[in-house]
Amino acid sequence: MTNVVVVEGRVIVTRPGRVVGIIKPAGPTGPQGDAGELGPTGPTGPTGAPSTVAGPTGPNGPTGPTGTQGEVGDAGPTGSNGPTGPTGPYGPTGPTGNDSNVAGPTGPTGAASNVTGPTGPTGVSGLQGIQGPTGPTGANGSRGPTGPTGPTGAQGVQGVTGPTGPTGPTGAASNVTGPTGAVGPTGATGPTGSTAALYVGIVAPTGDEGPFEGQMWFNPETSVYLIYYDDGDSLQWVAPLGPMGPTGPTGPTGSTGAVGATGPTGPTGAVGPTGADSMVTGPTGPTGPTGATGDTGADSVVPGPTGPTGPTGPTGATGADSTVAGPTGPTGPSVTGPTGSTGAGGPTGPTGTMPSPRGARATRSTNLTGVNYSAAFTVINWDTEAYDTDTIHDLVTNNSRLTVPTGVTWVELFAQITLGNVTADSGVAVEIRKNGTGIARVAHNAGGYSNPHVQVQSGLVSCVATDYFEVFVVCADTSIDVTAATSWFEMRIVY
Repeated sequence: MTNVVVVEGRVIVTRPGRVVGIIKPAGPTGPQGDAGELGPTGPTGPTGAPSTVAGPTGPNGPTGPTGTQGEVGDAGPTGSNGPTGPTGPYGPTGPTGNDSNVAGPTGPTGAASNVTGPTGPTGVSGLQGIQGPTGPTGANGSRGPTGPTGPTGAQGVQGVTGPTGPTGPTGAASNVTGPTGAVGPTGATGPTGSTAALYVGIVAPTGDEGPFEGQMWFNPETSVYLIYYDDGDSLQWVAPLGPMGPTGPTGPTGSTGAVGATGPTGPTGAVGPTGADSMVTGPTGPTGPTGATGDTGADSVVPGPTGPTGPTGPTGATGADSTVAGPTGPTGPSVTGPTGSTGAGGPTGPTGTMPSPRGARATRSTNLTGVNYSAAFTVINWDTEAYDTDTIHDLVTNNSRLTVPTGVTWVELFAQITLGNVTADSGVAVEIRKNGTGIARVAHNAGGYSNPHVQVQSGLVSCVATDYFEVFVVCADTSIDVTAATSWFEMRIVY
């Protein structure tokens, strides 16, 4: 087995009991000399003592023949991973160039942001290419010949039905009713469940005007009725009663009463009179011996029995074509013709162009602090804009609104509201309204967060020019903030 070890910077190759060779460490590379003519490879000299000064690198000799495969040495230990180098600083942002009509390469992924960026508008899909023509349908296979109809077998002789015997009379019905079994005792009524104490902390949906004291609400998730109650310190939904106690066990079923005794059998009726002559012909007796031929008698007025069927005569000549359709023969085997070749694909449609996005995003320049939105839904005003392509938002007049411009029939609405200083577990709801009527709402429980982000979107909304949309907020906390940096209201024009 061959071993390779490193001792004081020298690579030593050994085999059991002896050192095969020592590989000197490489010295520094000297200056590149002029390339001389390639001389012949000289014989290998004896290994000298390790040099402390690296000599110049000589020219590469010709490649010698490939030697035989040596024994595989033991794998050396895996070195530890070196430390990761620091991330270089981001370069400054260059000026915005003119719009390009050629897609540039994808840039490197930036560091993860802790602020949710706005959703970009959806681009219009390109036109679909023209569908290629459908290939011709393969020809149907030939129909198999109709098989011959088998001959109808001769009908067998019907056996003789024997006479039916007379039916005996039915016995008289019993006029004694058996006794009814006793009814089992009724099971004991289960105990009534104990009344539970009032419990609070229920977060219920709120209407446009908010809940009022004494209002009732049925929670479909727990099947419990709740009342909006003022205990002097705060308002909350409470349950007036605890859940119903379990139903008591069902009492045992009473034993079945004994079956009444069977009434006595009535007397057998008298034998009925002999029936009329049978209407069914009895079996034919055996044929007697043939008697002597007598004189020819007069013609019989009673038809004689049908004689046996004679042998089949020869086939007659083919008659004229029948004017009556014969029975349909059995279906021949199905043969599927070969599938026609697939038609050539149609040409690829032209690549659709990406239209410029249309819409508007309204924002705020300052935070709203210490506001009280607990009594009812309150509209949010917007005094700045991120963009507005069609004069959708007015910074002064009705600046809470995004108004549909002329010629637009479908839009999408998006809103994000970031609240601050919210008390834990306070309920929050954000609603988008069209012309004063709600069309999309998200209700949110702040849980343990004091600055929840609430997002709501409408999906596609049909509209006409001058329709307007607004964002309303309600929160159970009586003093909250609205963070301007991450709160916005956006309309995207679809078409």
